[in-house]
Amino acid sequence: MSNFLHTIVRLSKVSVCSLLGTAMDMLVLWLCSDYLLHGYVGEHIISPCISFEFGVITNFFVAKHIVWRDRVMSSPQIPLWRRFAKYNLSCIFAFCIRIGISLLLHHWSGWDVVPCNLIAMLLSGIVNFTFQNLFIFGNFKEQQ
Repeated sequence: MSNFLHTIVRLSKVSVCSLLGTAMDMLVLWLCSDYLLHGYVGEHIISPCISFEFGVITNFFVAKHIVWRDRVMSSPQIPLWRRFAKYNLSCIFAFCIRIGISLLLHHWSGWDVVPCNLIAMLLSGIVNFTFQNLFIFGNFKEQQ
């Protein structure tokens, strides 16, 4: 299988597996924005931050065990905490992009936080996949 085709297959796996993290994220976002936190900052800033971490944890373990399993197995010397720290940082970067897009969509359209967030998630997912493929689960052996 060509490298390009393999990347497309992996991107498809990431997309499908990310649905679990997205479901977790959206559930927590809905609970926080409707029941726990109120006002613009609570609904549009704090709720997505909380839901984001729930989605990150879910996606990391799904990605590690399903999508990138072959690469994790070929570099067992990389500690779980280090890989998760890199994963979380890349997700934070993608999250900043996501929040920016979500706020722009809300400002531009007046839509509720949930559809704005879902659209922004789709766009920032491309950034996140790139970081996963190159820096977190890349084809490399870490030097000791």
